[in-house]
Amino acid sequence: MKVTILENGPAIIEAEGNLEILSPVPPANEFTKKVAICRCGRSQNGVWCDGSHSKKKEENKTQE
Repeated sequence: MKVTILENGPAIIEAEGNLEILSPVPPANEFTKKVAICRCGRSQNGVWCDGSHSKKKEENKTQE
C-alpha cells in the first residue's frame, strides 16, 4: 500500500489489489485500487475528496 499526501490536497491511498472500504459513506467505486481522502474538511462526500480544496483556491484568486 502507498499513501501520498498532496500539498493543499487530499491524501491518496493506493493498493496493488482492491482496497476494502469500511465506511458508512463509500467512495464512488467500492471496488477500487485508489482513493482520495479529504484533508480540507470541505468535501460534501464525507471523508472522500470531491475537489472542494480546488474550489477554495479559485475563490481566493477571485478575491485578490
